[in-house]
Amino acid sequence: MTFGTATETETVEHITYVASNIHVAAGTYDTRIHDKDDHSSSTFSPGGLHLVDGVNLYGGYPASGNPGEKERDLSNRQPLYTTTLTANSTASDVDNTANRVLTQDADFVVSTMVEGFRITGGTCSGTNYGAGVFMRNNGTLKNCLVEGNTFTSNSSTAWATDGGGGGGVYCIGGTIFNCTVRRNTYSYAGLTNDQSTDPKKSVGGAGVFLEGGDVQNSLIVENTVDNSNAAIFGAGLFIKKPSRIFNTTIAYNR
Repeated sequence: MTFGTATETETVEHITYVASNIHVAAGTYDTRIHDKDDHSSSTFSPGGLHLVDGVNLYGGYPASGNPGEKERDLSNRQPLYTTTLTANSTASDVDNTANRVLTQDADFVVSTMVEGFRITGGTCSGTNYGAGVFMRNNGTLKNCLVEGNTFTSNSSTAWATDGGGGGGVYCIGGTIFNCTVRRNTYSYAGLTNDQSTDPKKSVGGAGVFLEGGDVQNSLIVENTVDNSNAAIFGAGLFIKKPSRIFNTTIAYNR
């Protein structure tokens, strides 16, 4: 196994992996990447941790000893086992347009999995959709907790014909399996050609925005949209294109 271990909050930097499976010990990992390798820059490259085709990420292992699968906990409720990925957004950098936690930049050739992580602290705005996770075809998010991420619309945010939002997860294909997506937010600060009386022009998806893909055996709960604009819909789930949803509870979103 290949393990990473966090002390306090570890920063994930420019690392090249030759492994196809990366096992990450419990702890908190800041996925923002400095613009300069020597950390002399106070700004960060957009998109957080960029997934690699065929490289699977596995969390939920204790941070001590030499744990195997039997010592793993995927509940994301036990601090000794919880592996947190965060964009660690603060007042000084919250205006960055793509403080996303995880990004899949393109459709993958090989099925690639992210399993057993808590994903939090992502902030995106404008046309950078998916504050927590941006997923495409052949990407799978499994046994993850996606919470506390915020998408903010502005005057460059397109309507659902072109884009839309996604506080927790934005999917252009891919699979969300056995995950909890909760307490994510869609915040309103403007829209392109704002016409809130036109039902064809809408945005949303504080929890999940689907532009294709599957959601299976999951919970989408307690996500919130900014009700100051009547064109924002789908506090829990916004579906733009044909997608599939199986055995999933969508409740207590507002």
